[in-house]
Amino acid sequence: MSSGTREGDGRTKSGIALPTISSSSDPVVWWLYVAIYLVVVSTVVAVLYGLLVGAINPSSPRTAVEARLLTLKNAAKTLPGSGSARRDYILALYDDGQTDEALAQVAQGKADLTGIERTEVYVAQLGILDSQKRYDEVLAVANEALTYDQAARRAIIAGEVKKGLAFTEADLPQTASINILVFKAKAQSEKHDYAGAVDSYTRALSRDPESADLLVARGNEYARMGEKSKALADFKAALQFVPGYAPAIQGQKQVQSQ
Repeated sequence: MSSGTREGDGRTKSGIALPTISSSSDPVVWWLYVAIYLVVVSTVVAVLYGLLVGAINPSSPRTAVEARLLTLKNAAKTLPGSGSARRDYILALYDDGQTDEALAQVAQGKADLTGIERTEVYVAQLGILDSQKRYDEVLAVANEALTYDQAARRAIIAGEVKKGLAFTEADLPQTASINILVFKAKAQSEKHDYAGAVDSYTRALSRDPESADLLVARGNEYARMGEKSKALADFKAALQFVPGYAPAIQGQKQVQSQ
């Protein structure tokens, strides 16, 4: 017989042995090989698919920040009439460095939302402007937002009263309105309009009279104006609502040391 490959001996022409299973092999062993082969192939396919999707699918979050953004984006889509959902998404975009997209969402939110829900979009816009220290724009947007918010609230109250319900300003959410007044007050203080800041904080306190933060903030503005007795009164009131509140104690010490 020649030195070439014998028929069915499991060798290539170069003499390299290949694993073969003859027809006389145990069927159990043959099926075992088939099962292992299928498992390996399916595993490789699954891994390649996962890598491919993760690499080319932009909607697949790769980090915790991307996952949070995707969650907030989906919330805004799922709750299209929710101002707070839109606000959170806008601010998350801005925090991620996507300023242009955040501002685009501000414009879209104002177009999509009505009533007091739109006020939350103003809050997001003011948050962006405040972080950029664009105080003149903060004042302009805050005034626009307060005018809009007041009209929206009056419309809601009038509609409820028309239905025969005893509905007042106190029955409406206050947080967004307060936030707008706080942004305005901070901008006024930065512009050295301390009296204006006091007025804005006073308006905010009319909506939340037991807020230690608002009392301390107004107390600081009184202190900047040299109104020591009024400043101390606000710090004292803040401590009544939150005993031991550090900012109030610090404010007291600073005024007393002057």
